Amino acid sequence: MQTCSFEFSLLLLSSKIEYRGVRREIWRGLNGGWFLAHLTSDSRFPNSPTTVQIIPTFTPPKNDDNFYGQRLQAYFVPPESGNYGFHATCDSECAFYLSVDEKPGNKKELIRIDQQHRTGYDQWDR
Repeated sequence: MQTCSFEFSLLLLSSKIEYRGVRREIWRGLNGGWFLAHLTSDSRFPNSPTTVQIIPTFTPPKNDDNFYGQRLQAYFVPPESGNYGFHATCDSECAFYLSVDEKPGNKKELIRIDQQHRTGYDQWDR
């Protein structure tokens, strides 16, 4: 199972309607496992997820399935200028990216958790 959790509030915006929450895309039935490589090498990724939903925070359901991958997306609109910290838990492998604008090409990887450093679900003491 692959789970990434982040501790901050976000805002997801479309051109006409405002949605508050996190866009969760799920690819079920990954061939061979739950590593990032299984997700990113799947022919359905990134354009054809099995399921798309809006969840209220970056904490997806626990024990949702086996052999799946997910992508969580949202716009982070800071309430004021300043320094912000980002934290992750992940029970398999995950990566966290942030961009200074809405362009995916400008994203930078800030966090990567590999199999050797995985955590329990919502385990914040590692």
